[in-house]
Amino acid sequence: MEEDEPWLSVSLPVEVTTELGHAGVLGDAPWIDFREPASSWLAAAEAAGGLMSVNHPFAGPTSWVHPMPRRPPLLEVWHWSWLDLSWTTSLSWWQAWDPAAIPVGGSDWHRPGSDAPLGTPTTWVLCADDSVAGVLAGLRSGRVAISASRDGAVLLRDADCLVAVGADGLVLAGPAGPVKRIAGDLVLTTVDRNELCRVQTPQGFRTSTLRAAYAAAPELVATDDAGLVEAYGAKVRTVPGDEAAFKITTPYDLRLAELLVSSR
Repeated sequence: MEEDEPWLSVSLPVEVTTELGHAGVLGDAPWIDFREPASSWLAAAEAAGGLMSVNHPFAGPTSWVHPMPRRPPLLEVWHWSWLDLSWTTSLSWWQAWDPAAIPVGGSDWHRPGSDAPLGTPTTWVLCADDSVAGVLAGLRSGRVAISASRDGAVLLRDADCLVAVGADGLVLAGPAGPVKRIAGDLVLTTVDRNELCRVQTPQGFRTSTLRAAYAAAPELVATDDAGLVEAYGAKVRTVPGDEAAFKITTPYDLRLAELLVSSR
């Protein structure tokens, strides 16, 4: 690279922040009126030739709950604040919201000393050139990959192959597929998934058994009713479940359930 050659392309993005969720408009977009419905933000982005993303859809009291007849093309599936790298709720939200949405990651960096370091995570875009229009075209086409940092390992698609860059090997961590025992982002071993299953709701028990298990609860350790009944010593059997019947344990699970109900 020559000394006078530009190494950074800068667009004029707009971040729209409301109590019902945050969004980003990439490209030379006009000022977005946060008081208007979120669907108008998407229309403004499209009119300016830009792209809109739903940012950190899981964010406590500012999680994304804006109703939208049409989905924005981009969705942030990796945010710096989601520190558990084995956490797959954002991937489940992606599939429920719009599987066709293009995944991106963001550090939500605002100024030095705040939030995560810039580029943690980093979204890589395959572009015809390094202009703003070229980057937008690459994003629009879905030619993206995400790494934990600017120098982190990344998984790239090459025709029908997946290529690990910056690592001896990589695996996709998601709601389905082989189960891995991990430490941080390092795979320790593969677990026989024939002996594992994801527990869903609803759960049913004999009233007398459940009451007895709760009566003994101070001496038992469990994360749900089934675990409590198991710890009590009773037998719990399984029946075939459904992907939409996930457990509602956290506020994020509740948001996802509301989204699924509203889309039906």
